[in-house]
Amino acid sequence: MKTSQTRIFALLGFMGLATIWGGCFKDDIYNGPTEKDGTKPGPVSNVQVKNVNGGATITYKLPNSSNLLYVRARYKANDVTARQTQVSYYSNSIELSGFAEKKEYEVTLTAVSRGEVESDPVIVKVHPETPIHRLVLPTVEINPDFGGIFVSAQNPVREKIGVIVITADKNGEFKPIESKYLTTAEIGFSVRGYESKPRKFGVYVVDRWGNSSDTLFADITPLFESMIEKSKFAEYPLPGDEPMDYGWALPFLWDDKTEEANGNGFHTTTVGALPKHVTFDMGASYNLSRYKMWHRVNDWMAFSHGNPKRWKLWGTNTKPATNGSFDGWTLIGEYETPTKPSGRPPYDNTPEDVARARQGFEFNIPSNTPKVRYIRIQVEETLSGANFWHLMEITFWGQ
Repeated sequence: MKTSQTRIFALLGFMGLATIWGGCFKDDIYNGPTEKDGTKPGPVSNVQVKNVNGGATITYKLPNSSNLLYVRARYKANDVTARQTQVSYYSNSIELSGFAEKKEYEVTLTAVSRGEVESDPVIVKVHPETPIHRLVLPTVEINPDFGGIFVSAQNPVREKIGVIVITADKNGEFKPIESKYLTTAEIGFSVRGYESKPRKFGVYVVDRWGNSSDTLFADITPLFESMIEKSKFAEYPLPGDEPMDYGWALPFLWDDKTEEANGNGFHTTTVGALPKHVTFDMGASYNLSRYKMWHRVNDWMAFSHGNPKRWKLWGTNTKPATNGSFDGWTLIGEYETPTKPSGRPPYDNTPEDVARARQGFEFNIPSNTPKVRYIRIQVEETLSGANFWHLMEITFWGQ
């Protein structure tokens, strides 16, 4: 139930990565033909095939031809795409990739002279092992998550793949809503932003040559989530927590004022080095699903100054140790502020940078995180390298 438009959207991310040339050429290959006698080189011989996932390596004996320049392989990797790969005479093997299925394919090998004359062809049969996009699909699982779904899969050969999530738009047409391009062995990510109502989601896998698997569909009812009520939030100072400074106190993090023009946020002291952490009590226990942070922002301070770059979020459902240690705390996750749109250095911002920072930054919390009541924010690095940090506001969602 996949439209051609869906395919186009998903495959664009990989088509740019596809390549039809392989091997390692020496510089003299690019000098063009140097011989014009038209002598045909001999063919390769003693051909051996080693099949791998979605590809094959062919080894051979080179012909004893003084004018040999390279060996070329022509083949169809799928029902549409004709590919060719060539390697110089410095190598006696050629790697073929991008096959769409586990089946027999025909490869034509020719030796090519410096005058661009081809030898008689040698036909080779290859039978690639299961391509990576087909290897991953049977491991895909789609499960309910807060406000959406959680997609997991296994990528045992750690090949680069794309995992594409689709669902119906308001017109009933299935469109991509999330695309993850990964090389990790363990795949897992959340797709959120949906009401707690039954909805059909689909997942398929693409490889870096544009081959696509079938689509796995599932009818899922996203778990209900709501914004956590902040009226019960309270400071919970412990030994080792960082004191406030400049009148910017911890309770300002939950006063619903995201801009400095409307109030203060929290600011640590400028004494000592990072990491520096603070602790607070949400007043009740929650299964958290995500959170959003608003930095301190103006034309020069966006993506800089004491705004956090890297931090850890900790949680516990029991009263923390009174000595301020991390005993009993669960590391919810390690997070990092996204790169600024312009890529410019700190304190050098475009209007787009400032506008992006004013929107705040949202982060997912792993779905297997236990219920927590107490939160600890531990900032390890700021966007300017400062030894202090500050925030305007933080909001959590969950149950």
